[in-house]
Amino acid sequence: MNRPLLLLMSVLLPITCLADARTLDWLDLVPQTQVEAVLAERNANYHDLAAMTEQMIEEAKARIEGLQRSPQLVAELDQQRVRIPGYVVPLEFGDDEIIRELLLVPYFGACIHVPPPPPNQIIHVRYPEGLSADALYDPFWIEGVLSTQGYESELGMAGYSMTADSIELYSE
Repeated sequence: MNRPLLLLMSVLLPITCLADARTLDWLDLVPQTQVEAVLAERNANYHDLAAMTEQMIEEAKARIEGLQRSPQLVAELDQQRVRIPGYVVPLEFGDDEIIRELLLVPYFGACIHVPPPPPNQIIHVRYPEGLSADALYDPFWIEGVLSTQGYESELGMAGYSMTADSIELYSE
């Protein structure tokens, strides 16, 4: 094979591979049997516990416990190239303040406030290229091959994981 053709293929092949990523919404990571519980959990106002009745608090606790105990994943997404927006919760900083390992979550403040999202709403991401720590308040698009292999840390349990090929600021 001639050299110019090899060079052209080495440039175009990675672009072609990145172009076919499936764009996901966070509910795509949840089996249909758990969508209602996840939506109810997202809409709960845990910041105003005084306004919640005792029954509402008990129902919320049971829902959270059920989602945490049986984090059902969507097996069909395993090894799929995906692109998903979310917020970064850093796990590993270097001395250079570059994030190379993180949790991707659906909303700002997740995993910091109690309760954390269910594991099927958290993606453990490794990004060898690194992300600047000064951009933690911004949402990002993250693209890579999704795995149903989970991850556990003191900040939360992730049902999914990926090594990111690219991370860019979110825009619609």
